[in-house]
Amino acid sequence: MQPIAAPSPDGFALVGHRLFLIRDGQATLQDRTYTMSISADGMTGFDGHALVIPQGFMVSMQGRLIPIPDNVTGLPVGLPSGTSATVAPTPTTPATISGSVPTRPVVVEKP
Repeated sequence: MQPIAAPSPDGFALVGHRLFLIRDGQATLQDRTYTMSISADGMTGFDGHALVIPQGFMVSMQGRLIPIPDNVTGLPVGLPSGTSATVAPTPTTPATISGSVPTRPVVVEKP
């Protein structure tokens, strides 16, 4: 019996200066601009849905979800930070960002 392949995650790929949308394991060439935004109201994904940033994590300037380093200062008291945070992620809570994260949209464009 052959093992069932894991489903491919949905997302975007740039190949040879062309943008592809990958959905359900199928890549489709795109000719539009997609925008992901982040503000004090939260984070919105390319699909227009709210994204969750779990407590104790932050979005890096490269767009990765990473633990808030233990040496970050200036966050409100009681907000967990770093890998020592014991608060479990809350996937039903909208994202709230504090600190120096830019509020301009993150845009994927064709060159």
